[in-house]
Amino acid sequence: MELKERFEYIKKCIINLDELLKKHNTDEIVNSFIMLASILYILQTSIQALIDIGLRFLAELGKKPPSTYGDIGEALRQESIFTKADADLFKKIVGFRNIVVHQYLGIDTNLVKKILDERLYYDIMKLALKILENAERRGIDP
Repeated sequence: MELKERFEYIKKCIINLDELLKKHNTDEIVNSFIMLASILYILQTSIQALIDIGLRFLAELGKKPPSTYGDIGEALRQESIFTKADADLFKKIVGFRNIVVHQYLGIDTNLVKKILDERLYYDIMKLALKILENAERRGIDP
């Protein structure tokens, strides 16, 4: 159930992001410290759930964990779970998470606006669903 629970968390985050965007435009969101911080937390934890799903799935396959979170996508590509494009997207998503968590370069509010305006946060769920569906086909969900 662990994979499904993490997937359900991602789904809940997506639903709540959609609800927020029905009530506020992206300019309002990024200009409000509270809303921006909330969005960043939701994105960060959703991405972390995706990372955890990937790591757990690889562990269930008996694979050694990749040395970095960004390499999880490539490991999943090698297992024919992800395409090259999926692996590249996974790495980009993890890179965004790293910026949010560590604030290496600061938060680019234009990027946050793009993620919200274009509903790019759905990519998190799309990748998680690919892993979950494959796990279910293989009878994996500890």
